[in-house]
Amino acid sequence: MIIARSSEAKGYLTPPPHPRELKVLLSPSLQEEVEGLAIGMTILPPGESSSFHSHEKENETWIIVSGEGEVRVGDETQAVG
Repeated sequence: MIIARSSEAKGYLTPPPHPRELKVLLSPSLQEEVEGLAIGMTILPPGESSSFHSHEKENETWIIVSGEGEVRVGDETQAVG
């Protein structure tokens, strides 16, 4: 069993043009028991965004805890939050 606490995860700030705080909670690079999955936490300041990107070996799931915004997957954009 792996218990990952966001309060204990090391965070780092990304530089502009997409400043945000990232914390990796689960990843094959952190826990050898984890395969094909990464769970992280992203804190976006109001008005900021994440860069458009994709992952070849992992799916990405967003859980909006507070605030609102838009998520784009391919050509589709959805309001979230």
